[in-house]
Amino acid sequence: MTVHPYRPMSVRFADQHLTEPLLRALDRTGPGGLLIADPDSGEYRLTHARYLTTQTREVIVYGLGDLHHDLETYSLILPRERVWPTVTATADQLAHACLAQDPWEPIRPRPRTALAALRRAMRQAGFALLRRPLFHDRGEVGRLDDVYLDTRDPATVVTVATPYPDPDMPDGAIFTWVTRHGSYLRGWHTPTDQRHDLPQVIRTLVRAHLASDT
Repeated sequence: MTVHPYRPMSVRFADQHLTEPLLRALDRTGPGGLLIADPDSGEYRLTHARYLTTQTREVIVYGLGDLHHDLETYSLILPRERVWPTVTATADQLAHACLAQDPWEPIRPRPRTALAALRRAMRQAGFALLRRPLFHDRGEVGRLDDVYLDTRDPATVVTVATPYPDPDMPDGAIFTWVTRHGSYLRGWHTPTDQRHDLPQVIRTLVRAHLASDT
């Protein structure tokens, strides 16, 4: 039997690139649109948060929020005809840098069932994944930040930071914070064994804040 050597995602995708047509398709997809590195096909492709799975090892490398942030930034400093080519080059660099991070693909990856379930519950509560996840290395267990757009109130953005790769680590906690129009509203810690209620807790908080503004 032939044993194939382990090849990290960064190596397998070294000759793949994000393109302007792919980014324009992401823009048309709207909230929940994501670009992923698909280890099965060996290519970057467009998907939606509703299609993320629990068992496969696709890596989110760029989101609609990342695209809009980069478009707005470069539109302020570059001639119009250079904006999309520059954003495309920037997005491609971010994607490769993301894949170069160790935590995305350990040699024996664990199914990300708990994280996928939380993302699915957030989507069902009306929150769409907005940007690529950000990983913060804190030793044996890191922290993964998911950023969501409130599709019922697009001025509201929610960040959910979970322990990674094991959201159910003993004594672990999920840190959540909410902003509206870029201003901080509230942040709090939730024990990981209570994460199932988190989407509705966030929805209740946002609803109460909106009611107080009217």
